[in-house]
Amino acid sequence: MYRLHPDEAGAEYIYIHNMRKKAGYWRVKDFVKDDLSFRFLGVCNCCFYIANNNTIKVIDINYVLEEGGVTTLDPTPEQILTYQIGE
Repeated sequence: MYRLHPDEAGAEYIYIHNMRKKAGYWRVKDFVKDDLSFRFLGVCNCCFYIANNNTIKVIDINYVLEEGGVTTLDPTPEQILTYQIGE
């Protein structure tokens, strides 16, 4: 899982590779790209997490991923859960 530098082509997405699917990957539209404090990334139980020191945002990535293929996700605000964990 990685994010590209903002100046690179494709930086509008976060990439999540699944080696069990012959390096197939999800391409998730970076819905927090304007806030560089979101730098912690994680995947667990078919959810993608992105966080900073005070906030965790979660989306469901339980979508079909073909072997060696690409699935692009562009979550709407209604599909993003937000948890405040600090001040």
